[in-house]
Formats: sequence, structure tokens, C-alpha cells
Amino acid sequence: MAVAALLVGAAAIGYQALGDGDANGVCTRQPVACGLVTNLMSSIIVAFLVSLLWIGTISRWIVLRRHLRRIRENPRRLMADIGPGTGTDEFVEPPGILAMLETELRFGPAGVPLIVTGAAGSGKTMLLRRLAVRLAEQGLVPVMLSMRGRHPDDSVTALARVGFLSQIDRFVTRESDGEKIWRKLRERRRVIVLVDSLDEMGSEGGFVDVRELTRVLLNRIADEDVGLVLAARPESLPAVLPGYRFPIPALPVAETVARLAEWGIPSALGSELTTRLELNQVPFYAVLCRELPLAELCEVAGLPGSVLARRVSLLDRVIARRITHAAVSERPLRVLSSIAWTQIRLGHTVCGVEEYLSVSDAPGMGRRPQNRSELLAVLRAAQSIGLLRMGLDGGQVAFRHPLVLSHVASLSAVESLRSGRGRRFLATVLVGTAMREPVLALEMALSREPSPACARRLMDIAEELPPDAPALRNLSVANMLASVAATLSDARMKRRCLRLYIRLWAQARPADRGAAVPFVGLLDVRDSGAFLWSILDREDQYVARWACAQLLAEPDVDRYMSVAHFVDGFTSRMRAPDGTTGGSDIVERAFWFIPALADGLPSGAAKDRAAGHLLELRRCLEQITLRDAPGALGAESSLAQGYKLAAFRYPALPPDAGACELLRTGRFWYARLEAVQAVGRRLHHNPSAPGALGALREARRDSHPFVRAMAALALRCADEPWARLLWYSEESLSGSAVSALAPEALQLLGEVTLWLNHNEKAEQSKRDSNSLRSSLPLCMSSRAYRSRLTADRPCGEECGFGLCPYTAEATGRHSRDLLNEAICRSIRQAGLRADTPSWYDSSRRKDYTAIWRTLETFYQNRTR
Repeated sequence: MAVAALLVGAAAIGYQALGDGDANGVCTRQPVACGLVTNLMSSIIVAFLVSLLWIGTISRWIVLRRHLRRIRENPRRLMADIGPGTGTDEFVEPPGILAMLETELRFGPAGVPLIVTGAAGSGKTMLLRRLAVRLAEQGLVPVMLSMRGRHPDDSVTALARVGFLSQIDRFVTRESDGEKIWRKLRERRRVIVLVDSLDEMGSEGGFVDVRELTRVLLNRIADEDVGLVLAARPESLPAVLPGYRFPIPALPVAETVARLAEWGIPSALGSELTTRLELNQVPFYAVLCRELPLAELCEVAGLPGSVLARRVSLLDRVIARRITHAAVSERPLRVLSSIAWTQIRLGHTVCGVEEYLSVSDAPGMGRRPQNRSELLAVLRAAQSIGLLRMGLDGGQVAFRHPLVLSHVASLSAVESLRSGRGRRFLATVLVGTAMREPVLALEMALSREPSPACARRLMDIAEELPPDAPALRNLSVANMLASVAATLSDARMKRRCLRLYIRLWAQARPADRGAAVPFVGLLDVRDSGAFLWSILDREDQYVARWACAQLLAEPDVDRYMSVAHFVDGFTSRMRAPDGTTGGSDIVERAFWFIPALADGLPSGAAKDRAAGHLLELRRCLEQITLRDAPGALGAESSLAQGYKLAAFRYPALPPDAGACELLRTGRFWYARLEAVQAVGRRLHHNPSAPGALGALREARRDSHPFVRAMAALALRCADEPWARLLWYSEESLSGSAVSALAPEALQLLGEVTLWLNHNEKAEQSKRDSNSLRSSLPLCMSSRAYRSRLTADRPCGEECGFGLCPYTAEATGRHSRDLLNEAICRSIRQAGLRADTPSWYDSSRRKDYTAIWRTLETFYQNRTR
């Protein structure tokens, strides 16, 4: 009341002064009242302006808070234009990968894309949704964006801005408020753009080269000033990526079975389904299991044939059940199959209704719709049973998932392969498109209806295609034909497929060759062993050699016997007095895969022969070590890696006496370190094995600090989970295993990888001499010399290793730089949680982690 009286009095005085026209006189006669009016009015004006600013700030904060709460409660709204993905939103979370992405987004630089890779149906969309929720909980602002049907020239940031403004439109009163919120968020680096369907971009004309479109987009977004996470299939990515790759790991089998049990599927049946359909690798099919009764699921799990055949049967039954419940006729499916092939031919994953009608000639696959009315009726029926979505931007239509597109297309493939018109259409598609969908559709069709005649016609088409056809160049057609030939057990077709591989092998890119090796292993015909051995011996790309060695390590009796005589010749040459070991990777690859075979093969002649080969390899190693032959150290480390592979594959067996012996006698520190892990892995299942415990305790006194540290971790395997202490290979740095390792184990893994990379740049003789040393370079062990690691000046005479500066541009045949900025950051953070390693001369953690901070900057500059 007092304040109100003052306001009324002040207003009266001011009004009187203005009415008399003598404000100065009034202020002279009544100075107190005049001062009160002046101060009060000034305060009111200031308070009014401040309140406007405060209300604007608070209102924007409230808008943002409501938006983030909406994301946390219903992340599907964030992706209204993207579609349902695999439908795995409530499924098992891939282990470790979310934590890695969160860490990199919080501490990494803006503009460096994080690329999540996984096969179709592996749960990439689900992963982005869960990441969006986690980011929203931390106060970051995720903006989800689909590149389906878009062009790579479109700015990701501009598209994200439009999407963000549309999402908060319901919370703001003016468009300018949304623009202000967006601008402030970008300035504070709180915007994270999550890009899905990277491999479903479109083009304005003709067929689409997805890899080229992806390369253009990745080059453009390198300059964006927002956090970026992208999802794509591996085959759609170029060989060189301007960012970091995060492969989606397979889901844990036990957790997959447990989730199926929550949906009412008994554990025994869930375990059989997970194994027979590999549901933990493609959760898309796991979610479909909810729609079928238990009796039908038992039938699917018991079907003979390949994994793909059982998956096709599962989806066939789900579609039939949806058709029955929706009271829709099955006749539109043939028309829908024609629509799917038309879309594949256009090279787009999203098409408009007018595009379907504008195609002048029928594809020869299925039945083409007669008019617009029939087309719309078929599309609406397909939408009612969840096969496609209508009403996207621009009136476009898209199948719910690439796997659904391939499945629908497969419904008419076998029938069309029997007609000349259909075969000509398929040849046209395979010549012009790099899409995976048509190849998968053909494989699905032949899995559903195995037809040797159709398979041979498809082989005829492949043999007549020009060598530069994308589907041939990436070996996807050859892989599909190899799988079909193995399913049909057609020896003639296998021989033709092998000839196709030999013709196309040299022109394929390294990643495609590596992916094709397991399919080559399906061709159990004459000369297939020779082709595999040639890959192992003369292949110039590491990816294919490594894949071949992994294939040969599989316990397959027929495959091993097909290469056994090559191993005989190899060991004979090695044991000769003048036997050469230099210049060929066959030495190290052969020493690697045979120990795993000796443990994995079933009892019989093949197992006895593999054991004999292993004994011969150990004798060869002794001989080449005595004469100090070139490649002796590499053979020693490969033999240790072979023992480690055997231990990881067959951990319940007793610790290998050969690994324990190599641990005591090996000259190369890395060979001893790998032998320690081989012994430690089996110690977890045999904690009281006296030979293993003795060998590891002896290794605790090894001359090399890395081996001593590794032995300490291996001894803990008797009582602790081995996955926190051991790693399968240094390539674990690029996968989710990083987050599972204990800090001290991750720290050691990083140091080992850094030293291997560092040593690779030297000449072979220098590498060998450095490998025999029991100490580390000063730049890795001394605080006073750490700056030399990435400095421009070379090592001084006091070092003796002669390696600095670190360039990560190795010259060795096996060089693979597995480090990057994100990994260096993870290792630095692990160093802050673990004790300082014994080989570093400072006990302060910050002194040690400064090395990895320097390497972060080094790799960041390389990426830029």
C-alpha cells in the first residue's frame, strides 16, 4: 500500500508540474518529491528493460528444457522423417560403443565426423536414438537428420537447423526466438547432429554410386562447426575416411536370449533362434520374432539350409501374418515387387509416385501397375501392413528398411530369371548400380526357392557383365554366387565362380577383397586351395592376407587338406640350409594359422597332420633363429600370435606347452608379450595349472618392461574377468573392446601400439635390432625427452634407437596406423585413472599423460 501511495503521489506531482508548464519551478519548490519521481521512473524503466531481457532468456531456457525433455521421453519424435529403422529401440544395447561416442563428442574437436558402421539391420538407427537420449540427459542438443533421398551437396548444418527449428516450433511464439536459440547453441558447441541413412542418398538422374556420394558428403562436412555422428554400411564408405570409424559390435548372445525371453520366447528356443539366425548380429530379425507364435518360430529355427534362408522364411511368415490380420489381398505383392525393382533401377531408396509412373518400360520383374489408381491402392495396402511409408517430404515413398526392399524385390526374382526379359533387366541393373539391394534380393530369392537352373542363368549374366560393372568390381555378385553355389552343392557352379574371382580379384579394392575371402572359402573344389594359398603368399594388401589367414585358421578339414601340401613344401624350403625367409608374408601368416588349427581340428588324420606341421614350424623357427635369417623375428611373433589365437578360440584347453616355452626362450619382446596373453587366457579356465603359473611368474622378471606389465595382468586372469585384462589384437583399439579394458590394460595396449608404429618407420635391419632391445626409446620413457617424439629434430646420440620424430608414416610391409586422436584421448584418460607405468621416470600422472596429449594434437593436425 505504501508503494502504491508513493506511485500515486509521484504521478500527481508530475502531472501538476506538466500542467503548470513549470517543471523546474516545481522541482525547486518540492525537491524531495521531484527527486522521488525522477528516481522512481528511472528505476521503473530500468526494471522494465531488465525484465524483458530476463523474460527472453528464461523463456528460451524453458523452451530448450522442454525440447530436451521431449527427446528423453520420446526419441522417435526426433526422427519423424527417418522412419522406424530396425525397430530395435527396446533391444539390447551394443556394448561399449555409446560410451566411446559420448567421450569423443564431449572432448573431441568439432567438425571431425564419428562414423558408426554396421550391416543393414544391425541397429544403427537404434544406436543414434539412444545416443540422442544420452546427450539430452547431459544438456547437449541432438538433432537427428536423415540423408535418405538427399544430395551430398546439401549442407548438413543447414538441414539440421531446419530440423531443429521445426522441432521447437510448438514451444516458441516467434520464429526469431528459434533462430536465437540455434545461434546460441552453436556458439557454445552444444549442437550434435546425428546423421542416419548415409548410404541412402539420392541423385537427380540415373544410377547412384553410393561411395562417391558418401565421399563428397564427408569432404564437405569436414568444415562444419558442430558435433557430427554418422551411420552407414561399411560397403558404402570410401577407402579413406576424414574421421573416426566406430563399428557396431555383435550383441552379447546371453543378453539377446534374455531379451527374447522377456517377449515370451523360452530360453531354449531363444538360444536356438539366436544361433541359427544369428540374431545378435542383425537385431532387425530378432524384433520380428515377437510377431510369430512359438510353433512357427520352432519351425523357422529347425529349417535346413543357410542362415539367410531361415531369415527369409521368418520375414515371409511375418508378412503373411500381417496380411491376414489386415485383411489385405496377397495379389498386390507381385505389383509391389515390380515397384521395388523399379526403385532399384532408378538407384534411389526414396521415390515419388510420379517417378514410378514415368518409367516407360516395365522392369520384367513382377507385374507393373496399370495406372495411377492401382499404384496408389498397392502403396496404401503395403503401408497398412508396415512394408513402406507414404507421405514423406515431397510426396515421396520409401520402403520401411533396405532389408524389406530387398525382400519384396526377391518375391519375383526367380520367376523373372526364367524369362529373357527379366534377365536383360537384371543385367541392366547390375551394370549401372552399386546398391547392395539387388544382389541381396537375388540371394534371398534363391535361398527361398533353390533353383540350379536359375542359379546357372544368373552365373551366365555375371560372366557377361563388363569388368567395370559396380556389382562386379566390388565382388558382391561373386560373393552372392559363391554362397548360392555352396547352398546348392553345385560343383560346376563353384568352379565357374572361382574363375570369376580370379578374373576380378586384381581390380577390386582391398576392403572388398578382404570381405570376399570367406566366400572364396566356400568353394571346396580343385584349385581353390591354390587360390587361397596365393592370397596368403602373394597378395599385396594386408586386409586380404589377414582375412585369408583367419579363414585358414578355421577348423575345416577339407579346406586344410586342400592347402596341406603347400604347407609341406613351405616347411621343406624353410628347413633347407639355404632356405630363404625374407620378402614373403607367407612365413608369418603360416606361422600364425597353424597353431589354431592344431587345437581346433577334430581327431583324425587332418589333426595329426596339423600337429606335425606345428612341430615342423617350431623346428624351422629354431633353425632360422640359429642362422639369424631375415624374417626370423617376424616368424617368432607370428607363432606367438598363433598360440594366442588358439587360446582365445579354445580357452578351456590346458595352457599350451609351446606357448610357455616360447615365453621363456623368445628373443622378440612382442613374441613374449603375445605368449603371455596366450597363457593368461587359458589360465582363466585353468587357474591352478602349475606350468602356466610358473611361466607367468617367471615373466614378471622379464627384461622388457612391457612383458613384465603384461605378465602382471595375465596373472590376475586367475581371479578376474579376462576381458578387462587381455586383448585379441592391437586392432581392438578401433572397436568397442577399448571401453571394456581396465585402465592399466588400455594404457599398456596404447604403449605397445605406439612403439610398434614408431619402430615400423625404420629400415628392416634397424627394426630387428630395436626389437631385441630390453629398453624403450627415451621419448617414451623419460619426461625430459618426451617432446622429441613429435618434434622436428631427430633423436640425439644418447638414445640409440634412431626413430624420432614420430611420423606415423611407416614404411614396413605390415604397417597399419591404428592410432588416431580419439584413441589417444581415451588412453590419456585411462592414464589419469591408472598408476604411472614403471618404465616412465616420473611418478606424476600428468607428466605421463602429457605424451598422449601431444599425440592427440599430432593426430588432430593430420586429420585436418
